[in-house]
Amino acid sequence: MQNKKLIKLLIIIFAGAIILGVEFPAKTTVKAGSAATYYSTFRPLKINQVSDTDLRVTGTATPNISIRVRVKNYVFRGCANKYGDFSIKLNKKYPEGTAIEVEQYRLFSSERKRTIVQSTASVTEPQVNEVSTTDQVITGISRSPQVKAVINGAASYSYPNQKTGEFTINLGRTYSKGTVIKVYAINGSLISNPTQIIVIEKQVVLEAPLINKVTTEDEVITGQAGPDLTVKLTIGQDLYEAETDQNGHFTVYLDHKYTRDTVIYAHVTNGNVNSAVTEAVVEKGRYNLGVNAITNIDRVITGITEPYSKMTVRIGNRVYTGTATETGAFSIELGQTYQAGQNVTVKSKEPNYGVEETKVVIIYPAPPTVNTIAIGAESISGTASPNALVIVTLGGKMYQGFANRAGDYDIPINPNDAVTGAIVYVKQISNNVESYSSEVVIGEKSS
Repeated sequence: MQNKKLIKLLIIIFAGAIILGVEFPAKTTVKAGSAATYYSTFRPLKINQVSDTDLRVTGTATPNISIRVRVKNYVFRGCANKYGDFSIKLNKKYPEGTAIEVEQYRLFSSERKRTIVQSTASVTEPQVNEVSTTDQVITGISRSPQVKAVINGAASYSYPNQKTGEFTINLGRTYSKGTVIKVYAINGSLISNPTQIIVIEKQVVLEAPLINKVTTEDEVITGQAGPDLTVKLTIGQDLYEAETDQNGHFTVYLDHKYTRDTVIYAHVTNGNVNSAVTEAVVEKGRYNLGVNAITNIDRVITGITEPYSKMTVRIGNRVYTGTATETGAFSIELGQTYQAGQNVTVKSKEPNYGVEETKVVIIYPAPPTVNTIAIGAESISGTASPNALVIVTLGGKMYQGFANRAGDYDIPINPNDAVTGAIVYVKQISNNVESYSSEVVIGEKSS
């Protein structure tokens, strides 16, 4: 009878303890002379990060409480120590992303939490370019598949180019000076440490203008600069201004041509900021070298070039020299005549700057001579180059024949065409080069 009452009393006490939340630990060690500590409620369960190289799950829980770890179909057990620390051994290492459940439990109550196995691989912070108060994008380089920018708690994302790693994060607005931006690289569940940048005040820097080549023949100056700017240009002692268009092109119209080596200074301005100065000089325009026609009976070569230029004439292996006059005219005497079709190289070297110009011309056959043509003449005769083809044009008709070895020719014509006042044109082709025509009026003495 007393045993029944004792059992009933123990049941009532046990039930009351449960209602009051009194803990009954799975294992309690009590040293001699000390008292065990019991907890009526759970202490918060905390799980340390588990990586793909760990063989244990660690953390803190209620002191002396039982711990159960579930990984897939496996269950691992252990207890927290008197400080609440626990370390439960696993059967192997688990890959990134594996779910792990940890439970602290006692009779009729428990607390569970989950964690995910993390990779031990690291993610490199992104490289981020400077951001100014006028920028609406963040640019940089990252080898991770995704980047994230955080500004005032708001996040924006982008996906770097897989080949170059370059990325652009659109912000949709500008930010004031001093705004803090944190940019993270993301690779799966891994996030890098942030790269932090501060928005800076935009410093306006105007590039110096580019000036296209200006020569002694030009009356305009063109170039390139930033769009919608004022170009200020000084050439010699004269000041000019012009505006760039929306593409940055500009044209300055000059009052007159300027001499060689006149200095040009140019810069651009937006009204507040000036660019660096570009310096240039007027260059020599087209180099003047003209050579008059040379025929196979000429013993002199003439033409025009720059004043006092040194002249060199080469025909085959023969070289002749001379000097142009103060007006640029030159006349180079030859030691002999040369056959039609030969090349003549004429070189002029300007004395002040050493600039050279070269032209190659050919020797033409001289126009044939024409003997006096009588009214009703049956032929036209004269002298041309030896064996040359001679062509006569009279009254809309063409007659031709060859000169002999001595150069004499006699070309039969229709005598009815040889009337007073009729014009006769005679030319020759020697060494495949055609001469100019000689012109004779019938009834007049041939010159």
